Amino acid sequence: MSAFESIADLPIAVESYELEANDHEYSPEFTRGSTIIHLRGGGEEGIGEDVIYDVLDHIAHRDAGPVHDLSGPKTLGELCELLGELDLFPGAPPVRDPSRHYRRWAYESAALDLALRQAGKQLGEVVGRELRPLNFKPTSSAISMAKFSSYEVGSAGVPGAACEPAAALECAPEWNGRETTTVEIACLKMSCSW
Repeated sequence: MSAFESIADLPIAVESYELEANDHEYSPEFTRGSTIIHLRGGGEEGIGEDVIYDVLDHIAHRDAGPVHDLSGPKTLGELCELLGELDLFPGAPPVRDPSRHYRRWAYESAALDLALRQAGKQLGEVVGRELRPLNFKPTSSAISMAKFSSYEVGSAGVPGAACEPAAALECAPEWNGRETTTVEIACLKMSCSW
């Protein structure tokens, strides 16, 4: 059985969704667009990040708002099928055709997150894999900025998962004074000189 087959039958109930700007301006010449997709239902929220490259595509998406009815599907597989049929770029095609895949993956990521939360399960449990610790150490020589996109930095429910606080503080000064022992979701982003 594939990993997708393991998760496709997860029940899901989407009541609403919201699009949140998450752009980062690295310089006056370069802004990295990002939109956080919040799917909500049954008192839970699932999130995914749309990382398409073109800022104007992000702006058009957020300006259009939640235009799709995602409330019909009853399983994750059904919702993923619906997302594959929808035009997630209503009004105008994307600047780059591969952006269609990135946007769909963002919605599917939020849907998986929501379905797992509604089921009260972790991904490893659903796909039959044992959770193992994740340890990493970002360094300033390799990564000039680290952003940990987890709403709850702290106990992730995975024994042994760790981030070395000194390294995180070196990359993300706004964490100064915060204790960090485990990370549920880590999103490392690098800033580049073009």
